[in-house]
Amino acid sequence: MRCFFTPKRRFHMAVKHVTLRAWSDNSDVPPQKINQGDILSRTFMITLIDASGAPIDLTISSVRVHFTKPNGHVCYIDASIINASAGIFSVTLDSQCTAVPGLVKTIVQVTSPDGENMYCTGPKISVGAINIEGSIISSNEFTALTDALAQVQNIANKADLNTDGKVIQDPASYGQVG
Repeated sequence: MRCFFTPKRRFHMAVKHVTLRAWSDNSDVPPQKINQGDILSRTFMITLIDASGAPIDLTISSVRVHFTKPNGHVCYIDASIINASAGIFSVTLDSQCTAVPGLVKTIVQVTSPDGENMYCTGPKISVGAINIEGSIISSNEFTALTDALAQVQNIANKADLNTDGKVIQDPASYGQVG
């Protein structure tokens, strides 16, 4: 485990390196132990390999990790590709990943630009009951969807401006002389 210090954060980020095999259920990878309430402080650095042990090339692909919590709620997080040709990506756990104590199951989804999907069993996460600072309410969370909706809203807000940069009160009346 390596620790990092950045000016933005005043704590050390814990990084866990894990290798996953695409043609396996990865049951030999022991559950990774973390604590309830660990938020943005735990990062998995994952190497994805094929049956022969060669890295799976993630060039021009995207990676998402799906988390199923012990209470059945799900969340997913888009991963950051660190070294595409070496099959290495990272995912940092957010508050929803650690909201419920118990065993969290993960699935890694690799998607090509053509829409081809590959799903691999990811590491299990054993969340210990801590929650000193108060309850985090567990819910379904889709960070990628929230980010995409924010981008759409930003585009919609820009579309409601006239050529002078002023807000059009009724976008349907744009271009009409009143």
